[in-house]
Amino acid sequence: MDALESLHRQYRDQVVFFVVYIKEAHPEDGWVLGRNRRAEIRVADPTTDERRAELAQTCALRMRIRMPVLVDGIDNAVASAYGVKPPELDAAIRTELG
Repeated sequence: MDALESLHRQYRDQVVFFVVYIKEAHPEDGWVLGRNRRAEIRVADPTTDERRAELAQTCALRMRIRMPVLVDGIDNAVASAYGVKPPELDAAIRTELG
């Protein structure tokens, strides 16, 4: 996120930047990361749009994201449209930016 935040600061007057929070990458009932455990992050995969929005807000605060954060619906329409899963999101952004 640091690189994207840096681009945002540098070009925010010329380009619209935002982050899209999509399906939880590391839910408790899925692929749990050791660094999440060390940071005491334990997240169940949300089942409602409201819960996903809450998690997006928590994520933005913890990661100190300064640009707008949009939230994909629980139907995962944005992730499906772009053909990405959470781990590949960064690569998709880089591809779109060229």
